[in-house]
Amino acid sequence: AYNAGQGKVDRSIRKAKSRDFWKIAQHRWIFRRETRNYVPGFLAAMVIGRNPEKYELNTLDQDDSISYDTVTIDSCTDLRIIAKLSGTTVNRIQELNPELRRLTTPITEKLFSVHIPAGQKDDFRARFDQLPKDKRVTLRYHRIRTGQTLSQIAREYQTSVSAIRKANNIRNVRKIRAGKTLVIPIGQGHDYYYRAARDFTVTKPRFPEGKRIVHQVHRGDTLFGIALRYRTDVKSVQEWNDLDDNLLHPGQKLTVYYSRSVAPKPTSAASSASKPVPSGFHRVRRGESLYSLSKKYGVSIDNLKKWNQMRSSLIHPGDLLRVENI
Repeated sequence: AYNAGQGKVDRSIRKAKSRDFWKIAQHRWIFRRETRNYVPGFLAAMVIGRNPEKYELNTLDQDDSISYDTVTIDSCTDLRIIAKLSGTTVNRIQELNPELRRLTTPITEKLFSVHIPAGQKDDFRARFDQLPKDKRVTLRYHRIRTGQTLSQIAREYQTSVSAIRKANNIRNVRKIRAGKTLVIPIGQGHDYYYRAARDFTVTKPRFPEGKRIVHQVHRGDTLFGIALRYRTDVKSVQEWNDLDDNLLHPGQKLTVYYSRSVAPKPTSAASSASKPVPSGFHRVRRGESLYSLSKKYGVSIDNLKKWNQMRSSLIHPGDLLRVENI
């Protein structure tokens, strides 16, 4: 029922002591006006649609200007990738596919049909078939906190409960445990609805080609979204910042080169380690943590975070940390 979920309808049935919608709707205090009018409006539209001549609607001009090609997709795919391979925008893809309200196609074992602008089918098919499945959608990992539900987690990552269930093979949504890690298939952005998110697929250049930019990661950012925004690719962003995976954390700073896929490598952990380290500082090596450094230098983790103005305990190879209270 519109404006009333299953629980509301069940309570209304008990109050009215009837399962007849028309009898329940007679009680104005049970259903809201929007709900009472929804069913009659739906039935009226169905009656008119079956016999438009009777209601003098047979002279309406039909808009046949929308043309499109249909392609099939065999895995969950980010709509921005579909838009990019089709030479259009995410908004246009969603106009042609109004059922796609989020930034990914559904997770399903069956082939899924997507409408794209006419004349793009062959080019799209050739490009899409060359794209590995693991590059078609962005995945994040979430550790369940005490009291969290799948619905809350889905809203946080702009995805659906169904997508999370399928990605993690969850049969009972009520049986999730705090501390467990979930795989979250998402699109770019933290916003629950796409209209609040930004579309970087078709925009005018914002910076000169090759310009070095330092991007500070915000909640909901993904490597794919950052790469798309600065007209580069995920592999380049990973290489420039010595990243081994797609995991990001808010506040992290990434170096990117606008509209460049191959650019001079930034200083890596290996080359950084060869540079002299000032007294009282330590160059982070792969596998080290704040805990291991606190033991090595006989200081507390809180002091290390304080001296280096750190909000979290995450460190990366190549980071230069102060380990003495100079």
